[in-house]
Amino acid sequence: RGYLPHGLCAAPSRPAGDPQMIEKATRMLLEAKKPVIIGGDGIYWSDASEELREFVELLDIPVLTRRMGRGAVPEDHPLAFGAGFRRPIQMQADVIAIFGLKMNMLEGFGMPPRFPVENVRYIQVSEDPEELTTRLSSELSIFGSPKPVLRQMIDCAKDMMKSKPDRSEWLSIVNKVKEEDRAKGKALIDEVRDNKPINPHFVAAELFDFLDKDATVILDSFCMAGFATDKIKASFAGQILDGATWSGVGHGVGIAMGAQLARPGKQVVDLLGDGGMGIAGWDIETAARYNIPACYLLFNNSSWMGDAAQKGILPEDVKNCDWGILPDIRYDKIFAEMGCHTELVTEPQHLRPALERAFSSGKTSVINVIPDNSVVAPQLAGRMEYYKKLFAGE
Repeated sequence: RGYLPHGLCAAPSRPAGDPQMIEKATRMLLEAKKPVIIGGDGIYWSDASEELREFVELLDIPVLTRRMGRGAVPEDHPLAFGAGFRRPIQMQADVIAIFGLKMNMLEGFGMPPRFPVENVRYIQVSEDPEELTTRLSSELSIFGSPKPVLRQMIDCAKDMMKSKPDRSEWLSIVNKVKEEDRAKGKALIDEVRDNKPINPHFVAAELFDFLDKDATVILDSFCMAGFATDKIKASFAGQILDGATWSGVGHGVGIAMGAQLARPGKQVVDLLGDGGMGIAGWDIETAARYNIPACYLLFNNSSWMGDAAQKGILPEDVKNCDWGILPDIRYDKIFAEMGCHTELVTEPQHLRPALERAFSSGKTSVINVIPDNSVVAPQLAGRMEYYKKLFAGE
């Protein structure tokens, strides 16, 4: 009728990049010996997955995707590498181009050691000026939407290229790092596969081995996200959801409902912790009331951070404070009363059958996993020495 429904606005136009900057950035990447491309949330929000994949394949550049951008280039693609082992790759790179990624606490604020400063040149691209951080010393900061900027760079590269750059030596280095990490991860899972109580690394590995390739995963539990993130292989942008920069825990309860409604018939799982359960978990009743078949896999370690991490991190004067939660709460029994399909898992052989029953139930499901809480989450294990020194005043 010539008008838009109330409250609906047309999408704004996407700004392209300055042509001179586009040409310079493209030349930097073409001439680089060890380039790396990183794509973040901006790849998802600007719908730039196709352009990102085309660009990295055109120039044969290793690519890391982050946040909701994970999977824009499928993580099993030969050029893709994961965040769990990115440091040795980024430390060797001579040019790093970053598209639509906010350099917040989740990215170490774009500072060393995660982002090296020696012998490397940076290019930043974003349509959000706040993402063009000054903390990261960049040779080029291009204000523009990743989608049209990548298309400009693809066209520019095709005009400049006489032949495809020879990246064989660099790709061999990257592939070696990837293979070493894969072997290390497999060895860890094989080592803990039969542990009782169930080991968190095995929980994550078994879950992602079970899930369909197009399942939606919400990272919610702080600890479980650490165990899970390197075991997921995202296939498309937006497949892995989280609460972004300033989230707490419990956000996945509502996100899972929305994802299931947006992707009917597809698997949706929220990796929920018992802290998040206490904050927002009771809204699972809403999912049950509306018969939304999302799965809530509860990482029930009866504490914030886990006992081992608390003992290793907290200063002596607060170490004896109770940071725990009542042990081994039977959330499965509680949510069964609300009409959910529920499962209790304490041993490794119980997990896959529980997953099969939950996802075939057609109902909102809660899988109450009580893990070995002596296992420290990877992101905490790496910081324990830092926190010990911090609390000791060193």
